[in-house]
Amino acid sequence: MKKIYVLALGLLLAGVPQTGSAQFFKKLGEVLNEVDKALGEDTSNKENNASGAAATGVKANTNTASNGQIHQGNYQKSNLKSVLPRRTSATKLVSYDGSTPEVGAYSDGLAYVRTGGTKGGYFMDAQGNKVFDYNNGYTSGLPAFSSGRFIYSAKMNEITLLDTKGQVVKKIPRVLSYTQFVDGVATLNVDVPGKPFSKTYVMHINTNGDFIFKNLNCEAGLENLKPASPLRENRAAIYNYPKKCWGYRDAKGKLAIGLKFVEAKDFSDGLALVAVKDDNGTRKWGYIDTTGVFAISPKYTMLPGSFSNGLAPVVNKERKCFFIDKTGNIVSKAYDYVTEFHNGYAIVKEYGKPTQVINTKFETVAYIPSAQNFSYPFPCDGTEATTDFIWKGEDVYFGEALVSPLGDMVLYPVDVPFENGYAPCNMKSFQSADDKEHTGLINRQGEFVVEFVPNEF
Repeated sequence: MKKIYVLALGLLLAGVPQTGSAQFFKKLGEVLNEVDKALGEDTSNKENNASGAAATGVKANTNTASNGQIHQGNYQKSNLKSVLPRRTSATKLVSYDGSTPEVGAYSDGLAYVRTGGTKGGYFMDAQGNKVFDYNNGYTSGLPAFSSGRFIYSAKMNEITLLDTKGQVVKKIPRVLSYTQFVDGVATLNVDVPGKPFSKTYVMHINTNGDFIFKNLNCEAGLENLKPASPLRENRAAIYNYPKKCWGYRDAKGKLAIGLKFVEAKDFSDGLALVAVKDDNGTRKWGYIDTTGVFAISPKYTMLPGSFSNGLAPVVNKERKCFFIDKTGNIVSKAYDYVTEFHNGYAIVKEYGKPTQVINTKFETVAYIPSAQNFSYPFPCDGTEATTDFIWKGEDVYFGEALVSPLGDMVLYPVDVPFENGYAPCNMKSFQSADDKEHTGLINRQGEFVVEFVPNEF
């Protein structure tokens, strides 16, 4: 490298007058950049990538090595101590007695801390300060705020809305079941008095606890309450229990797309995946636009994926996966397993090859040799699947690891995706470098901002 730089400098000096130093150094920079590009070592890009990585806490990515080989992701490689969350001099240490606390998702400025035993738990802020106690019995997961509110049931058939200071916003009686808030709306099953018998209605409330969208009220029927759908592109999927079909509302609760689908997914990239039944009663999937018109006719009998980056994965009768464009045309070769595209990348699997990362041109930009045993969103059997790949914003998570889009470990373990710069980390002894448990709240640089330590520490 040094020899090439010296040769380039010598050639430049031989052909450039010794006057006009500004022009000379400009040409020198141009020559060195050309040398860098020829060697695959563009220094300016390296600096830009490094500064961007430092700002986000995510390693910079390179599609291929300088020798032209495809990038090899280091996911689950041993001895990657640099990816482990760590304590710093700025970490706030919070002592505890008994079993190790467990920290939940950080949302709306708060994270729940389950202390175990009879003490229950409490919500804390990002500085580790207790904001208020909360203990409402055992739950399978840890509670979390959404839309600045948390709903719980302190007594039978009554819910309480809390704000982020722990203050009661409202208590609503006669509620049989409920969802947490999603984009400022929660769904309830409400027992409404009547003659001769009361009836159960599905209703909606805002964050003040006021009933809204009265035109969408309907009898509940015998089905369990459906999870609340997010508002995407001013459309949120809504289910009518008596009619047993789906439509879409807008932000004001107006029914924007009629109740005519047997299943309906969230809008993405201008289109939503919906299912209807044909004359033979066979369920078929297609894609509608925001007016409810089919942009791609319902013809897929196995569950496809949603659009992103102008592409969506579909499955044929032979259980091979392809990508289609927004006209419905197949634009890729066949794969055995695929994910949707996220931020320009998708993860695919071909039998006999390691897991691959591809770009929107269907070029393989990375291999992830260790990512062999994941379940995929589209398992080619026509059913939903839980995936170990999670995307949130620009982040990619494999299992408990935050990784780069090309499969390089960034942080491990990360229990729940980052929210507003923080995430819970409940590191078991087998995951840590010192064979000890470490639990608390970490920032995107992998630093514990709050860590719980036993009293004997």
